[in-house]
Amino acid sequence: MSTAAAPTTAALAASQTAAVRQTLENLAGELGLEVPRFEGSRDGAAVATVVVVGEPKNGKSTLVNALVGRAGLSPVDYAVATATYIAISYGSPGARVYPAGEDLPEEIHLDELASWTSVAGLATNPRASRVARPVEVTIPVPLLEHVSLIDTPGVGGFDGRHDRATVAALHGATTLLFCADASRPLSEPELRFLTEATASIAHVMFALAKVDENGSWREVLEANRQAIADRAPQFKNAPWFPVAAPLAEQALQPALSETAAQTLRERSGVDALAAHLVRETAGRARILEA
Repeated sequence: MSTAAAPTTAALAASQTAAVRQTLENLAGELGLEVPRFEGSRDGAAVATVVVVGEPKNGKSTLVNALVGRAGLSPVDYAVATATYIAISYGSPGARVYPAGEDLPEEIHLDELASWTSVAGLATNPRASRVARPVEVTIPVPLLEHVSLIDTPGVGGFDGRHDRATVAALHGATTLLFCADASRPLSEPELRFLTEATASIAHVMFALAKVDENGSWREVLEANRQAIADRAPQFKNAPWFPVAAPLAEQALQPALSETAAQTLRERSGVDALAAHLVRETAGRARILEA
């Protein structure tokens, strides 16, 4: 019995680029933007695309940063919150941005990312577009060998425009990762978004963020399960993952021993979420492409 050869790094990157760009094209269409296609092979491994959604201050971008092991990659402070869509996939470190008034992307260093993706950056960078033009980021981390992540804007919450664009993105995605705040039950806008999302995607996972800050998170979790059963019953059996992303970021400190870092990662819940993303979401992508 023959065994298929493992995909090369180049094939993996090409496959991820194709999957992510399809999702970005859906976003761009809803936002009325042009995102030009890059030439590239669609051959290689099946790669899952995960759209990460959450209201402002829910810990969404902190969770994304923890998943890829890069603190500060996606803006997290309210003053510099994520103001555009950030697609993160496997590849050499770098980013592609779309300067205002230009159709072709420009390569930038990851250190420059905030000036193109944050509220503060868009306000001070004259070359950054004032509309939510997607940014593409590549970094060589293990999780991204299996899934690509799209971090959605946290500004304005589930307002009409971003809400519609995010729902549009789900048409090209494998999974919706919905980030909720452990300090309170799901809000009406969050439940409304989930209700609308049922028509666009079948596979959903939930992260309950900030459990390290809220001792009553288990009660909030039960309230959320009930609300989803009532409002979006298609997702009532979707898994929930309690997470404390700041603990995972602490684990990145170079002075920590490997044992201490691993303990923090396990306590954060991020490893369990990442493992599920690889096992279930990447597996789903392979089935869909079979």
